[in-house]
Amino acid sequence: MEVHFFSEIDGQLVQYKSEASFNDNVLSFYECLDENKNLVNVFIGDETIRIIRDGEISSNFLFEPEKETKALYETKYGSSEFLIHTKELNITKNKIFISYETIFDKKNASNVKIWLIIK
Repeated sequence: MEVHFFSEIDGQLVQYKSEASFNDNVLSFYECLDENKNLVNVFIGDETIRIIRDGEISSNFLFEPEKETKALYETKYGSSEFLIHTKELNITKNKIFISYETIFDKKNASNVKIWLIIK
């Protein structure tokens, strides 16, 4: 199994593919960005997605349609907490689409779209 990951942050596209496993509604794969290698676990609920990264970059994001949730992002340079407002969440058998905005100090910081395509 393989996952194709696409992310667009304020118009800038990041993409990669990775070997993946799927077990008990959890999609697991490694992302290698620059020199960073992170284990990514995507917990798939009926109407929610939680993405947890562990490695050089650690994060914990919960996506619920039309809700704001607290997010944590940590690197070797420091950590930050912010809010995520999930604008759209679409889950199908082989594809996950998430559109959200990050909010720092009650201000929109960036607009993000994520596509996970499972093959």
